[in-house]
Amino acid sequence: MKHIIHNKKGNKYSKLGQFDLAIKCYDAALSIKPEYVKAHYNLGYSYHMIGQLDLAVRSYKKVVKIDPSYAFKHSNKILSVIYFFIEGQVLDAIDTLTLLIQDNPADAMLYNMLGGCYTSSNQIEMAIQSYKRALAGKISHSAKNIFGFKKNKNFIYIDDFSLIKSKIAILD
Repeated sequence: MKHIIHNKKGNKYSKLGQFDLAIKCYDAALSIKPEYVKAHYNLGYSYHMIGQLDLAVRSYKKVVKIDPSYAFKHSNKILSVIYFFIEGQVLDAIDTLTLLIQDNPADAMLYNMLGGCYTSSNQIEMAIQSYKRALAGKISHSAKNIFGFKKNKNFIYIDDFSLIKSKIAILD
């Protein structure tokens, strides 16, 4: 029951735009009940709002891992993209991301995820274009938090902003 109280308190902070305090509450909820899907989702959302995109994706992945059906019940379609990717349905992930980008053309995380999907399907030129869009677009988040260079089932996040920028420059 305490985990629910911490989660609700986090939601109140989140609605006020106090995401750092919300994150502390969600962490407290998860320390009590590590598999609490709502707290993982809320944690991911809070990280997304403050530009900690690598941590946001990690939290969203935990949601999908704990309860895959949550990806389709929830209005946040990033969860669906992660589900499709984990299940090896990369083309469905690309299609979903393409639709999401139409509605959210300034969201760097979407372009980053699209680049990862293209990379995993060996569409390197498309991946580069997606990463360029992530870097060139109006990014309201700290650029260094956009990417997190880890390889997981060929899904690549780039951790060092200058590294990806220099690699794209070399490929141009």
